[in-house]
Amino acid sequence: MTKINSITELKQLSDNEALECFISLAGGLARSSKNIFYDSEAKLYNVCHEIDWHYEDYTEVDLLRSNIGEALKVGALFAY
Repeated sequence: MTKINSITELKQLSDNEALECFISLAGGLARSSKNIFYDSEAKLYNVCHEIDWHYEDYTEVDLLRSNIGEALKVGALFAY
């Protein structure tokens, strides 16, 4: 697993290819798994929340305001 340190790194890893990743919760005792795909033409992040297979599209601003953005801030977003 690799820690994702910035939105730029997330964008590079998920650009036109789905990235399997997770948010580390409760000090690593639990995970929230996600598939993130960055569509560079639409400038949107397509996120699949694996707990319920719910899909959402985010602009970069909205993504940074979400739990994914919070995970980036505290160093809790990792790629498998």
